[in-house]
Amino acid sequence: MTGWTKLFSSIVTSSVWCEPHATVRVWVAMLATKDADGVVEGSIPGFANLARVTIDEMRAAVATLSAPDPDSRTPDHQGRRIEVISGGWKILNHAAYRERGQAKEGSRAPYMRAYRARKRTDDVTADVTRNSSALRVTQIQRTDTEAEAEAEKEQRTCDAAPPVAGGRARKPSKASSNVNGLTVTATDNGWSGNWVGKLVDLWSPHGAIKPGRLGTALKGLKALHPFEDVERGLSAFLKAGKASFGPEVFAQAAGDWIAGRSGPERKETLGDRMVSETTKFLTEGRR
Repeated sequence: MTGWTKLFSSIVTSSVWCEPHATVRVWVAMLATKDADGVVEGSIPGFANLARVTIDEMRAAVATLSAPDPDSRTPDHQGRRIEVISGGWKILNHAAYRERGQAKEGSRAPYMRAYRARKRTDDVTADVTRNSSALRVTQIQRTDTEAEAEAEKEQRTCDAAPPVAGGRARKPSKASSNVNGLTVTATDNGWSGNWVGKLVDLWSPHGAIKPGRLGTALKGLKALHPFEDVERGLSAFLKAGKASFGPEVFAQAAGDWIAGRSGPERKETLGDRMVSETTKFLTEGRR
């Protein structure tokens, strides 16, 4: 495994620099091959070959480096630099020199620690944002599917109404709708079983619209207005270029559009555009 080690320039004025050439060579080789915990793995013959010294020189170097040094500038461990452990040796002043380097003026270690911490936070935030976006699209897709199924079920129920004797259609029954928390009862007022399809055909020249979404948004109007009035008001709404606002906006101001008051002034927001684009994407993706 390739790595790196901090080598301070003060090594050339240290007491170990005054030792024989082979000892200095072994010491530098140990500094270069130690791991993050200051452990150097190896055997006497193997490390001697790595450091390009003889086995006797290697044994002498280990003895010197593991012995007390009264001239060492590091008083810890009585100046000893290594200790013999199972499988190799341990650099005794490893932690002290590592922290000394990080605390040194001009060191980039604090900056790099902050950078790594910030990057981890940014990565987590990005993951959460991507997951939230995927969840939102899934929820929109599921909601549209459920709404479409509900509208189709309502159409099938109306289309399945049996005729009365004589071949004449059954008289429209009263329908109950919940509008703004209030239960309102009214006759069908011209709302045929395929009313969703008629309004989808009216909307289509102005942009794609899901039958389920349109049916869910406008079914509350059945108890308030005749179908032909809603059809007329929706036509005015679409001709005014308001299709991008969606059927929900029309449903909120249907009375104004039916009366010819063009509805309340409203500017398209970023949220409206995002919902519109997402709906368009999901609609085109199912074709």
